[in-house]
Amino acid sequence: MKISLSLILDELGYEYDGHARDNANPCFEGIELLTAHDADLSGKKLLVCLLSEALALTDRDRDLHFLCVRDRMVDAQETEETLRGITIIKRNIEMRELFNEVQRIIGRVGNWVMDMQRSVMNDEGVQQLVAMSEAIIGNHIAVMDSTFKLIAHTENVDIDDPATVALIRHGYHVEETMERLLLHRRFEQFEKEEGVIVSDDFAASKYVSVKKIFRYRDSYSVIVVMLCNVRRLSDGLLGLFDMLVSALQVYVNRDYPAEEKSGSANTLISDILEKKIDSEGEVRSRASYAGLPMLSEYDLFLIAFADMLNVPLSRLTQTLTSMIPGAQVLSFHRGIVILNRYEGVRAQERDARLSNVENVLDGLTANCGVSARFEALHHLPVAYRQAHSAIRLGLRLRGRAEVYTDIPDYGNRFYFEDYVLFHQASLHLEQSDDGFRNTFSYRAIHTLADYDRAHGAASLRILHTYLLCERRATQACALLHMHRNTVLYHIRRIEEGLGISLDDPEIRLKLMTGFKVLELESGS
Repeated sequence: MKISLSLILDELGYEYDGHARDNANPCFEGIELLTAHDADLSGKKLLVCLLSEALALTDRDRDLHFLCVRDRMVDAQETEETLRGITIIKRNIEMRELFNEVQRIIGRVGNWVMDMQRSVMNDEGVQQLVAMSEAIIGNHIAVMDSTFKLIAHTENVDIDDPATVALIRHGYHVEETMERLLLHRRFEQFEKEEGVIVSDDFAASKYVSVKKIFRYRDSYSVIVVMLCNVRRLSDGLLGLFDMLVSALQVYVNRDYPAEEKSGSANTLISDILEKKIDSEGEVRSRASYAGLPMLSEYDLFLIAFADMLNVPLSRLTQTLTSMIPGAQVLSFHRGIVILNRYEGVRAQERDARLSNVENVLDGLTANCGVSARFEALHHLPVAYRQAHSAIRLGLRLRGRAEVYTDIPDYGNRFYFEDYVLFHQASLHLEQSDDGFRNTFSYRAIHTLADYDRAHGAASLRILHTYLLCERRATQACALLHMHRNTVLYHIRRIEEGLGISLDDPEIRLKLMTGFKVLELESGS
Protein backbone atom coordinates (compact mmCIF):
# COMPACT_ATOMS: atom_id res chain seq x y z
CA MET A 1 0.00 0.00 0.00
CA LYS A 2 1.15 3.53 -0.77
CA ILE A 3 0.00 6.58 1.16
CA SER A 4 0.02 10.14 -0.11
CA LEU A 5 1.69 13.13 1.53
CA SER A 6 -1.59 15.04 1.53
CA LEU A 7 -3.31 12.21 3.41
CA ILE A 8 -0.55 12.14 6.05
CA LEU A 9 -0.70 15.91 6.52
CA ASP A 10 -4.47 15.87 6.63
CA GLU A 11 -4.49 13.18 9.32
CA LEU A 12 -1.82 15.02 11.33
CA GLY A 13 -3.94 18.16 11.34
CA TYR A 14 -0.99 20.54 11.89
CA GLU A 15 -0.28 23.75 10.00
CA TYR A 16 2.66 23.44 7.64
CA ASP A 17 4.67 25.11 4.91
CA GLY A 18 4.88 22.94 1.84
CA HIS A 19 7.30 23.25 -1.03
CA ALA A 20 6.25 20.72 -3.62
CA ARG A 21 8.29 19.22 -6.41
CA ASP A 22 6.71 18.72 -9.80
CA ASN A 23 4.62 15.92 -8.28
CA ALA A 24 2.57 18.00 -5.86
CA ASN A 25 1.16 15.03 -3.94
CA PRO A 26 3.71 12.19 -3.89
CA CYS A 27 2.91 8.76 -2.49
CA PHE A 28 5.16 6.66 -0.25
CA GLU A 29 5.56 3.06 0.77
CA GLY A 30 6.39 4.17 4.32
CA ILE A 31 8.43 6.61 6.40
CA GLU A 32 11.96 6.62 7.74
CA LEU A 33 14.03 8.74 10.10
CA LEU A 34 16.84 10.41 8.18
CA THR A 35 20.18 9.16 9.51
CA ALA A 36 23.73 9.93 8.48
CA HIS A 37 24.71 6.55 7.05
CA ASP A 38 21.87 4.19 6.12
CA ALA A 39 18.92 6.35 5.11
CA ASP A 40 16.70 5.09 2.25
CA LEU A 41 17.29 7.68 -0.45
CA SER A 42 15.35 5.86 -3.16
CA GLY A 43 12.44 8.30 -2.94
CA LYS A 44 10.05 5.49 -1.97
CA LYS A 45 9.82 6.63 1.63
CA LEU A 46 8.99 9.93 3.31
CA LEU A 47 12.05 11.06 5.27
CA VAL A 48 11.43 12.60 8.71
CA CYS A 49 14.19 14.85 10.03
CA LEU A 50 15.23 18.26 11.28
CA LEU A 51 15.09 21.05 8.72
CA SER A 52 18.85 21.62 9.02
CA GLU A 53 19.48 17.95 8.23
CA ALA A 54 17.38 18.12 5.08
CA LEU A 55 19.10 21.29 3.88
CA ALA A 56 22.52 19.78 4.51
CA LEU A 57 21.89 16.60 2.54
CA THR A 58 24.13 16.55 -0.54
CA ASP A 59 21.84 14.22 -2.51
CA ARG A 60 18.89 16.57 -2.45
CA ASP A 61 18.77 16.80 -6.22
CA ARG A 62 17.06 13.39 -6.21
CA ASP A 63 13.29 13.04 -6.07
CA LEU A 64 13.28 13.01 -2.27
CA HIS A 65 10.63 14.33 0.11
CA PHE A 66 11.17 15.44 3.67
CA LEU A 67 8.82 16.06 6.58
CA CYS A 68 10.72 18.38 8.87
CA VAL A 69 10.67 19.99 12.29
CA ARG A 70 12.14 23.51 12.23
CA ASP A 71 15.38 23.75 14.22
CA ARG A 72 16.88 26.88 12.67
CA MET A 73 16.06 30.53 12.09
CA VAL A 74 14.90 31.55 8.65
CA ASP A 75 17.81 32.89 6.60
CA ALA A 76 18.96 33.44 3.04
CA GLN A 77 19.76 29.75 2.60
CA GLU A 78 16.04 28.97 2.59
CA THR A 79 15.00 29.65 -0.98
CA GLU A 80 12.28 28.12 -3.07
CA GLU A 81 14.95 26.03 -4.79
CA THR A 82 16.62 24.76 -1.61
CA LEU A 83 13.27 24.03 0.08
CA ARG A 84 11.92 22.03 -2.85
CA GLY A 85 10.53 18.69 -1.62
CA ILE A 86 10.47 19.83 2.01
CA THR A 87 7.34 20.16 4.18
CA ILE A 88 7.91 22.03 7.43
CA ILE A 89 5.55 21.37 10.35
CA LYS A 90 4.62 24.69 12.03
CA ARG A 91 4.38 23.24 15.51
CA ASN A 92 6.70 22.87 18.48
CA ILE A 93 7.10 19.09 18.35
CA GLU A 94 9.98 16.68 18.81
CA MET A 95 11.14 14.95 15.66
CA ARG A 96 10.68 11.46 17.10
CA GLU A 97 7.19 12.37 18.27
CA LEU A 98 6.36 13.51 14.75
CA PHE A 99 7.80 10.28 13.37
CA ASN A 100 5.67 8.20 15.75
CA GLU A 101 2.50 10.12 14.85
CA VAL A 102 3.06 9.57 11.14
CA GLN A 103 3.87 5.93 11.79
CA ARG A 104 0.57 5.50 13.63
CA ILE A 105 -1.32 7.17 10.75
CA ILE A 106 0.27 4.86 8.20
CA GLY A 107 -0.44 1.85 10.43
CA ARG A 108 -4.08 2.80 10.98
CA VAL A 109 -4.74 3.43 7.30
CA GLY A 110 -2.79 0.31 6.33
CA ASN A 111 -4.77 -1.86 8.73
CA TRP A 112 -8.00 -0.42 7.33
CA VAL A 113 -6.96 -1.24 3.77
CA MET A 114 -5.97 -4.79 4.77
CA ASP A 115 -9.25 -5.23 6.65
CA MET A 116 -11.14 -4.16 3.52
CA GLN A 117 -9.13 -6.59 1.40
CA ARG A 118 -9.83 -9.38 3.86
CA SER A 119 -13.53 -8.47 3.90
CA VAL A 120 -13.67 -8.66 0.11
CA MET A 121 -11.89 -12.03 0.13
CA ASN A 122 -14.47 -13.32 2.64
CA ASP A 123 -17.29 -11.86 0.53
CA GLU A 124 -18.75 -9.91 3.46
CA GLY A 125 -20.48 -7.43 1.16
CA VAL A 126 -20.65 -3.73 0.38
CA GLN A 127 -22.27 -2.77 3.69
CA GLN A 128 -19.34 -4.22 5.65
CA LEU A 129 -16.82 -2.18 3.62
CA VAL A 130 -18.79 1.00 4.27
CA ALA A 131 -19.20 0.17 7.96
CA MET A 132 -15.49 -0.38 8.55
CA SER A 133 -14.77 2.96 6.84
CA GLU A 134 -16.83 5.04 9.28
CA ALA A 135 -14.01 5.59 11.81
CA ILE A 136 -11.39 6.32 9.13
CA ILE A 137 -13.34 8.62 6.78
CA GLY A 138 -15.75 10.09 9.32
CA ASN A 139 -18.27 11.48 6.83
CA HIS A 140 -21.57 9.99 5.70
CA ILE A 141 -21.31 7.66 2.72
CA ALA A 142 -24.09 6.12 0.64
CA VAL A 143 -23.79 3.53 -2.12
CA MET A 144 -26.61 3.25 -4.66
CA ASP A 145 -27.30 1.27 -7.80
CA SER A 146 -28.13 2.82 -11.18
CA THR A 147 -31.79 3.35 -10.19
CA PHE A 148 -30.78 5.16 -6.98
CA LYS A 149 -31.75 2.27 -4.75
CA LEU A 150 -29.70 2.27 -1.54
CA ILE A 151 -27.18 -0.58 -1.35
CA ALA A 152 -25.26 0.48 1.77
CA HIS A 153 -24.61 3.49 3.99
CA THR A 154 -22.72 4.56 7.11
CA GLU A 155 -25.24 3.67 9.80
CA ASN A 156 -23.33 5.29 12.69
CA VAL A 157 -22.59 8.69 11.14
CA ASP A 158 -25.38 11.14 11.92
CA ILE A 159 -26.73 13.02 8.90
CA ASP A 160 -29.30 15.81 8.68
CA ASP A 161 -29.30 16.33 4.92
CA PRO A 162 -33.01 16.03 3.95
CA ALA A 163 -32.43 14.11 0.71
CA THR A 164 -30.14 11.60 2.43
CA VAL A 165 -32.49 11.18 5.40
CA ALA A 166 -35.29 10.34 2.93
CA LEU A 167 -32.97 7.97 1.06
CA ILE A 168 -32.21 6.02 4.23
CA ARG A 169 -35.85 5.99 5.38
CA HIS A 170 -37.26 4.70 2.09
CA GLY A 171 -34.27 2.77 0.73
CA TYR A 172 -34.30 4.80 -2.49
CA HIS A 173 -34.23 8.43 -3.61
CA VAL A 174 -37.76 9.82 -3.43
CA GLU A 175 -39.43 11.55 -6.35
CA GLU A 176 -38.72 15.04 -4.99
CA THR A 177 -34.97 14.32 -4.90
CA MET A 178 -35.04 12.82 -8.38
CA GLU A 179 -36.76 15.92 -9.72
CA ARG A 180 -34.07 18.09 -8.11
CA LEU A 181 -31.31 15.97 -9.64
CA LEU A 182 -33.03 16.23 -13.01
CA LEU A 183 -33.48 19.98 -12.68
CA HIS A 184 -29.78 20.51 -12.00
CA ARG A 185 -28.76 18.13 -14.82
CA ARG A 186 -27.01 15.71 -12.49
CA PHE A 187 -27.91 12.70 -14.64
CA GLU A 188 -26.07 14.17 -17.61
CA GLN A 189 -23.09 14.78 -15.34
CA PHE A 190 -23.16 11.21 -14.03
CA GLU A 191 -23.23 9.84 -17.58
CA LYS A 192 -20.31 11.90 -18.86
CA GLU A 193 -17.92 12.89 -16.04
CA GLU A 194 -14.79 10.81 -15.49
CA GLY A 195 -13.14 10.33 -12.12
CA VAL A 196 -14.39 11.80 -8.87
CA ILE A 197 -17.08 14.51 -9.02
CA VAL A 198 -17.12 17.25 -6.38
CA SER A 199 -20.36 19.24 -6.06
CA ASP A 200 -20.22 22.39 -3.94
CA ASP A 201 -23.26 24.24 -5.30
CA PHE A 202 -25.58 22.77 -2.61
CA ALA A 203 -28.26 22.34 -5.27
CA ALA A 204 -29.08 18.74 -4.36
CA SER A 205 -27.48 18.46 -0.92
CA LYS A 206 -26.97 20.48 2.21
CA TYR A 207 -23.25 19.64 2.16
CA VAL A 208 -20.37 19.49 -0.28
CA SER A 209 -20.60 16.07 -1.89
CA VAL A 210 -18.01 13.81 -3.45
CA LYS A 211 -19.20 11.18 -5.93
CA LYS A 212 -17.63 8.28 -7.73
CA ILE A 213 -19.66 7.00 -10.67
CA PHE A 214 -18.83 3.54 -11.91
CA ARG A 215 -19.52 4.26 -15.56
CA TYR A 216 -20.05 2.18 -18.66
CA ARG A 217 -20.06 4.13 -21.90
CA ASP A 218 -22.77 6.76 -21.37
CA SER A 219 -24.44 5.01 -18.45
CA TYR A 220 -23.43 3.76 -15.01
CA SER A 221 -24.02 0.90 -12.59
CA VAL A 222 -23.12 2.12 -9.08
CA ILE A 223 -22.91 5.55 -7.44
CA VAL A 224 -20.85 6.21 -4.29
CA VAL A 225 -21.58 9.51 -2.51
CA MET A 226 -19.67 11.04 0.40
CA LEU A 227 -21.17 14.08 2.11
CA CYS A 228 -18.68 16.31 3.88
CA ASN A 229 -20.92 16.70 6.92
CA VAL A 230 -18.20 16.06 9.55
CA ARG A 231 -14.81 16.47 7.87
CA ARG A 232 -14.14 19.23 5.39
CA LEU A 233 -13.09 18.37 1.87
CA SER A 234 -9.32 18.00 1.44
CA ASP A 235 -6.85 16.14 -0.73
CA GLY A 236 -6.25 13.70 2.12
CA LEU A 237 -9.94 12.97 2.50
CA LEU A 238 -10.16 12.37 -1.25
CA GLY A 239 -7.33 9.88 -0.88
CA LEU A 240 -9.24 7.90 1.74
CA PHE A 241 -12.36 8.00 -0.43
CA ASP A 242 -10.35 6.60 -3.37
CA MET A 243 -9.15 3.71 -1.21
CA LEU A 244 -12.72 2.79 -0.30
CA VAL A 245 -13.78 3.07 -3.93
CA SER A 246 -10.95 0.74 -4.99
CA ALA A 247 -12.20 -1.92 -2.56
CA LEU A 248 -15.80 -1.46 -3.76
CA GLN A 249 -14.70 -2.03 -7.35
CA VAL A 250 -14.62 -5.80 -6.79
CA TYR A 251 -18.31 -5.92 -5.83
CA VAL A 252 -19.28 -3.51 -8.61
CA ASN A 253 -17.64 -5.68 -11.27
CA ARG A 254 -19.20 -8.86 -9.91
CA ASP A 255 -22.63 -7.93 -8.58
CA TYR A 256 -23.44 -4.80 -10.61
CA PRO A 257 -22.03 -5.53 -14.06
CA ALA A 258 -21.84 -2.75 -16.59
CA GLU A 259 -24.80 -2.56 -18.92
CA GLU A 260 -25.99 -0.41 -21.75
CA LYS A 261 -27.98 2.70 -20.95
CA SER A 262 -31.12 0.56 -20.58
CA GLY A 263 -29.47 -1.14 -17.60
CA SER A 264 -31.20 1.09 -15.04
CA ALA A 265 -34.61 0.23 -16.49
CA ASN A 266 -33.77 -3.48 -16.57
CA THR A 267 -32.57 -3.34 -12.96
CA LEU A 268 -35.85 -1.74 -11.94
CA ILE A 269 -37.88 -4.37 -13.84
CA SER A 270 -35.88 -7.17 -12.24
CA ASP A 271 -36.35 -5.70 -8.74
CA ILE A 272 -40.10 -5.40 -9.29
CA LEU A 273 -40.37 -8.98 -10.55
CA GLU A 274 -38.32 -10.30 -7.63
CA LYS A 275 -40.46 -8.25 -5.22
CA LYS A 276 -37.45 -6.38 -3.87
CA ILE A 277 -39.63 -3.26 -4.03
CA ASP A 278 -42.45 -3.10 -1.52
CA SER A 279 -44.22 0.14 -2.41
CA GLU A 280 -45.67 1.96 -5.39
CA GLY A 281 -43.77 5.03 -4.24
CA GLU A 282 -40.42 3.37 -4.80
CA VAL A 283 -41.48 2.15 -8.24
CA ARG A 284 -42.65 5.65 -9.18
CA SER A 285 -39.49 7.34 -7.90
CA ARG A 286 -37.02 4.94 -9.52
CA ALA A 287 -39.02 4.80 -12.75
CA SER A 288 -38.69 8.56 -13.12
CA TYR A 289 -34.98 8.13 -13.82
CA ALA A 290 -35.10 4.73 -15.53
CA GLY A 291 -37.16 6.21 -18.36
CA LEU A 292 -40.22 4.04 -17.77
CA PRO A 293 -43.53 5.83 -17.21
CA MET A 294 -45.32 4.64 -14.09
CA LEU A 295 -48.60 4.63 -16.03
CA SER A 296 -48.78 3.61 -19.68
CA GLU A 297 -50.04 0.83 -21.97
CA TYR A 298 -47.88 -2.23 -21.28
CA ASP A 299 -47.77 -5.94 -21.86
CA LEU A 300 -45.09 -8.54 -21.19
CA PHE A 301 -43.60 -11.34 -23.29
CA LEU A 302 -41.98 -14.24 -21.46
CA ILE A 303 -39.71 -16.53 -23.46
CA ALA A 304 -39.09 -19.91 -21.82
CA PHE A 305 -36.58 -22.45 -23.14
CA ALA A 306 -36.78 -26.24 -22.99
CA ASP A 307 -32.97 -26.54 -22.91
CA MET A 308 -32.08 -23.69 -20.59
CA LEU A 309 -28.46 -24.72 -20.02
CA ASN A 310 -27.44 -24.43 -23.67
CA VAL A 311 -29.15 -21.18 -24.59
CA PRO A 312 -26.96 -18.09 -25.30
CA LEU A 313 -29.13 -15.71 -23.26
CA SER A 314 -26.77 -12.75 -23.46
CA ARG A 315 -26.56 -12.87 -27.26
CA LEU A 316 -30.31 -13.38 -27.61
CA THR A 317 -31.17 -10.43 -25.35
CA GLN A 318 -28.81 -8.19 -27.31
CA THR A 319 -30.32 -9.29 -30.61
CA LEU A 320 -33.89 -8.83 -29.39
CA THR A 321 -33.04 -5.40 -27.98
CA SER A 322 -31.80 -4.26 -31.38
CA MET A 323 -34.79 -5.78 -33.20
CA ILE A 324 -37.52 -4.46 -30.89
CA PRO A 325 -36.86 -0.73 -30.39
CA GLY A 326 -38.71 0.79 -27.49
CA ALA A 327 -38.97 -2.49 -25.56
CA GLN A 328 -36.99 -3.47 -22.47
CA VAL A 329 -35.36 -6.88 -22.92
CA LEU A 330 -33.64 -8.67 -20.06
CA SER A 331 -32.69 -12.18 -19.02
CA PHE A 332 -34.57 -13.31 -15.94
CA HIS A 333 -34.57 -16.71 -14.23
CA ARG A 334 -32.96 -18.40 -17.25
CA GLY A 335 -35.61 -16.98 -19.56
CA ILE A 336 -36.11 -13.68 -21.38
CA VAL A 337 -38.59 -11.01 -20.34
CA ILE A 338 -39.68 -8.31 -22.78
CA LEU A 339 -41.61 -5.33 -21.43
CA ASN A 340 -43.48 -3.57 -24.23
CA ARG A 341 -44.94 -0.09 -24.13
CA TYR A 342 -47.66 0.68 -26.68
CA GLU A 343 -48.77 4.22 -25.86
CA GLY A 344 -48.92 6.11 -29.15
CA VAL A 345 -48.02 2.96 -31.10
CA ARG A 346 -50.26 1.49 -33.81
CA ALA A 347 -52.36 -1.56 -32.96
CA GLN A 348 -50.37 -3.93 -35.19
CA GLU A 349 -47.17 -3.29 -33.25
CA ARG A 350 -47.66 -6.22 -30.87
CA ASP A 351 -47.86 -8.73 -33.74
CA ALA A 352 -44.83 -7.14 -35.38
CA ARG A 353 -42.81 -7.47 -32.18
CA LEU A 354 -43.89 -11.08 -31.72
CA SER A 355 -42.87 -11.79 -35.29
CA ASN A 356 -39.40 -10.42 -34.54
CA VAL A 357 -39.22 -12.61 -31.43
CA GLU A 358 -40.10 -15.71 -33.46
CA ASN A 359 -37.46 -14.85 -36.07
CA VAL A 360 -34.77 -14.58 -33.41
CA LEU A 361 -35.85 -17.82 -31.72
CA ASP A 362 -36.09 -19.78 -34.97
CA GLY A 363 -34.34 -23.11 -34.47
CA LEU A 364 -34.53 -22.99 -30.66
CA THR A 365 -36.99 -24.98 -28.55
CA ALA A 366 -38.73 -22.04 -26.98
CA ASN A 367 -42.23 -20.86 -26.09
CA CYS A 368 -43.52 -17.33 -25.71
CA GLY A 369 -46.22 -16.33 -23.26
CA VAL A 370 -48.01 -13.01 -23.70
CA SER A 371 -49.65 -11.29 -20.72
CA ALA A 372 -52.84 -9.27 -20.73
CA ARG A 373 -52.46 -5.51 -21.13
CA PHE A 374 -51.75 -3.57 -17.93
CA GLU A 375 -51.40 0.09 -17.06
CA ALA A 376 -48.99 0.42 -14.12
CA LEU A 377 -45.41 -0.76 -13.65
CA HIS A 378 -46.07 -2.24 -10.22
CA HIS A 379 -48.41 -4.76 -11.92
CA LEU A 380 -45.38 -6.40 -13.56
CA PRO A 381 -45.37 -9.48 -11.26
CA VAL A 382 -48.99 -10.23 -12.20
CA ALA A 383 -48.16 -9.90 -15.91
CA TYR A 384 -45.17 -12.22 -15.49
CA ARG A 385 -47.36 -14.86 -13.81
CA GLN A 386 -49.93 -14.50 -16.58
CA ALA A 387 -47.34 -15.07 -19.32
CA HIS A 388 -45.90 -18.04 -17.44
CA SER A 389 -49.38 -19.49 -16.93
CA ALA A 390 -50.23 -19.04 -20.61
CA ILE A 391 -47.22 -21.15 -21.63
CA ARG A 392 -47.92 -23.83 -19.03
CA LEU A 393 -51.62 -24.12 -19.87
CA GLY A 394 -51.06 -23.88 -23.62
CA LEU A 395 -48.66 -26.82 -23.59
CA ARG A 396 -50.88 -28.79 -21.21
CA LEU A 397 -54.06 -28.30 -23.21
CA ARG A 398 -52.33 -29.09 -26.47
CA GLY A 399 -52.46 -32.77 -25.47
CA ARG A 400 -55.96 -32.84 -23.98
CA ALA A 401 -58.17 -35.84 -24.72
CA GLU A 402 -61.42 -33.94 -24.21
CA VAL A 403 -61.76 -30.83 -26.39
CA TYR A 404 -64.63 -28.45 -25.70
CA THR A 405 -62.91 -25.10 -26.16
CA ASP A 406 -61.61 -23.85 -29.48
CA ILE A 407 -58.28 -22.17 -28.74
CA PRO A 408 -56.49 -20.41 -31.64
CA ASP A 409 -53.27 -22.16 -32.62
CA TYR A 410 -50.37 -19.70 -32.78
CA GLY A 411 -47.65 -22.33 -32.71
CA ASN A 412 -45.37 -21.72 -29.71
CA ARG A 413 -47.00 -18.40 -28.86
CA PHE A 414 -49.61 -18.36 -26.08
CA TYR A 415 -51.84 -15.42 -25.12
CA PHE A 416 -53.07 -15.31 -21.53
CA GLU A 417 -56.41 -13.91 -22.68
CA ASP A 418 -57.06 -17.25 -24.47
CA TYR A 419 -56.44 -19.19 -21.27
CA VAL A 420 -57.81 -16.95 -18.54
CA LEU A 421 -60.76 -19.23 -17.69
CA PHE A 422 -58.48 -22.26 -17.66
CA HIS A 423 -56.14 -20.31 -15.40
CA GLN A 424 -58.91 -19.70 -12.91
CA ALA A 425 -59.96 -23.33 -13.01
CA SER A 426 -56.37 -24.51 -12.56
CA LEU A 427 -55.98 -22.39 -9.44
CA HIS A 428 -58.85 -24.32 -7.87
CA LEU A 429 -57.52 -27.70 -8.97
CA GLU A 430 -54.06 -26.99 -7.64
CA GLN A 431 -55.40 -26.09 -4.19
CA SER A 432 -56.11 -29.56 -2.85
CA ASP A 433 -57.59 -28.27 0.37
CA ASP A 434 -60.13 -25.81 -1.03
CA GLY A 435 -62.86 -28.43 -1.57
CA PHE A 436 -63.31 -27.64 -5.26
CA ARG A 437 -63.75 -31.31 -6.11
CA ASN A 438 -66.81 -31.33 -3.87
CA THR A 439 -68.52 -28.52 -5.75
CA PHE A 440 -71.39 -28.87 -8.21
CA SER A 441 -69.20 -27.70 -11.11
CA TYR A 442 -66.83 -30.61 -10.63
CA ARG A 443 -69.25 -33.32 -9.54
CA ALA A 444 -71.90 -32.69 -12.22
CA ILE A 445 -69.50 -32.97 -15.15
CA HIS A 446 -67.77 -36.04 -13.73
CA THR A 447 -71.12 -37.71 -13.06
CA LEU A 448 -72.01 -37.31 -16.73
CA ALA A 449 -68.52 -38.46 -17.79
CA ASP A 450 -68.89 -41.63 -15.73
CA TYR A 451 -72.33 -42.27 -17.25
CA ASP A 452 -71.00 -41.81 -20.80
CA ARG A 453 -68.16 -44.27 -20.21
CA ALA A 454 -70.52 -46.85 -18.70
CA HIS A 455 -73.21 -46.64 -21.37
CA GLY A 456 -71.35 -45.46 -24.45
CA ALA A 457 -73.44 -42.27 -24.41
CA ALA A 458 -72.62 -38.70 -25.49
CA SER A 459 -74.25 -36.69 -22.69
CA LEU A 460 -71.28 -34.36 -22.24
CA ARG A 461 -70.99 -33.53 -25.94
CA ILE A 462 -74.75 -32.90 -26.22
CA LEU A 463 -74.84 -30.73 -23.08
CA HIS A 464 -71.79 -28.67 -24.06
CA THR A 465 -73.08 -28.05 -27.59
CA TYR A 466 -76.52 -27.09 -26.23
CA LEU A 467 -74.99 -24.60 -23.80
CA LEU A 468 -72.60 -23.27 -26.44
CA CYS A 469 -75.59 -22.55 -28.69
CA GLU A 470 -77.27 -20.62 -25.88
CA ARG A 471 -79.93 -23.43 -25.60
CA ARG A 472 -81.05 -22.99 -29.22
CA ALA A 473 -82.03 -26.61 -29.95
CA THR A 474 -82.22 -26.20 -33.74
CA GLN A 475 -78.67 -24.83 -33.93
CA ALA A 476 -77.40 -27.51 -31.52
CA CYS A 477 -78.96 -30.39 -33.46
CA ALA A 478 -77.38 -29.13 -36.69
CA LEU A 479 -73.92 -29.20 -35.07
CA LEU A 480 -74.57 -32.61 -33.48
CA HIS A 481 -76.19 -34.07 -36.60
CA MET A 482 -79.13 -35.21 -34.44
CA HIS A 483 -82.89 -34.69 -34.57
CA ARG A 484 -84.14 -31.75 -32.57
CA ASN A 485 -86.41 -33.93 -30.42
CA THR A 486 -83.51 -36.29 -29.68
CA VAL A 487 -81.41 -33.40 -28.43
CA LEU A 488 -84.21 -32.11 -26.20
CA TYR A 489 -84.83 -35.62 -24.88
CA HIS A 490 -81.18 -35.96 -23.78
CA ILE A 491 -81.23 -32.50 -22.23
CA ARG A 492 -84.31 -33.40 -20.13
CA ARG A 493 -82.60 -36.61 -19.02
CA ILE A 494 -79.50 -34.63 -17.99
CA GLU A 495 -81.60 -32.12 -16.04
CA GLU A 496 -83.47 -34.91 -14.27
CA GLY A 497 -80.31 -36.87 -13.53
CA LEU A 498 -78.51 -33.88 -12.06
CA GLY A 499 -81.62 -32.39 -10.43
CA ILE A 500 -81.17 -29.02 -12.14
CA SER A 501 -82.84 -26.64 -14.56
CA LEU A 502 -80.82 -25.13 -17.36
CA ASP A 503 -83.08 -22.07 -17.16
CA ASP A 504 -80.86 -21.01 -14.24
CA PRO A 505 -77.91 -18.92 -15.57
CA GLU A 506 -75.82 -19.75 -12.48
CA ILE A 507 -76.19 -23.45 -13.22
CA ARG A 508 -75.13 -22.93 -16.82
CA LEU A 509 -72.05 -20.98 -15.71
CA LYS A 510 -71.06 -23.68 -13.24
CA LEU A 511 -71.43 -26.38 -15.87
CA MET A 512 -69.28 -24.47 -18.38
CA THR A 513 -66.65 -24.06 -15.63
CA GLY A 514 -66.80 -27.81 -15.10
CA PHE A 515 -66.02 -28.37 -18.78
CA LYS A 516 -62.86 -26.24 -18.43
CA VAL A 517 -61.77 -28.40 -15.51
CA LEU A 518 -62.42 -31.57 -17.50
CA GLU A 519 -60.25 -30.30 -20.34
CA LEU A 520 -57.47 -29.46 -17.91
CA GLU A 521 -57.60 -32.91 -16.36
CA SER A 522 -57.47 -34.59 -19.73
CA GLY A 523 -54.41 -32.58 -20.77
CA SER A 524 -51.08 -34.36 -21.05
